[in-house]
Amino acid sequence: MSRASIGGKLTVEMRAPAKPVELLVRFDPDSDPPEGSVRDHTGAEQEFNGLLGLLRLLEIHHQQPARDVAPDSRQERT
Repeated sequence: MSRASIGGKLTVEMRAPAKPVELLVRFDPDSDPPEGSVRDHTGAEQEFNGLLGLLRLLEIHHQQPARDVAPDSRQERT
């Protein structure tokens, strides 16, 4: 739900709740920085390197439906 004030009046926009998405996160606890992969319910797997890479993948899954997440959206390893 989001709220916006337009001309002194409060308007409320209601959105249907999103369906929960299951993600499987696998990582190597001995790696520094942490690295691993995230797999969604469709079986698509994306690799990450570092906590920011993991957060980026989680954000992508949060912002877009799982079917729209491109497999090449992973963070490049350095």
